[in-house]
Amino acid sequence: MAALPCFLCGKRLDKRTDKNNKPYFICNPCGMQVFIRRELGIQKLEGLLRNLQEGELSLKKHTAVLYQMQAILSEIDGLKTEIKRLEPRNRFLLC
Repeated sequence: MAALPCFLCGKRLDKRTDKNNKPYFICNPCGMQVFIRRELGIQKLEGLLRNLQEGELSLKKHTAVLYQMQAILSEIDGLKTEIKRLEPRNRFLLC
């Protein structure tokens, strides 16, 4: 389904259509309503939604890499904490 982010809060807004088949978006938390009534606006909206959808594929690919990097960094932080915890024991053994 076509969607846009709310420009106030970032929440995903699903595209709706009114009884005349004109697109509109509503953000319930913000109370914002966006109605596109003119033909030029509807054409520009369709182009924007297409571009967002195409970009979403590459974004998902990059998101997977980001999650892997975050997992590795989290593991490194855990290892640093463990090393600090074990350091006093190592000093005792080295003396």
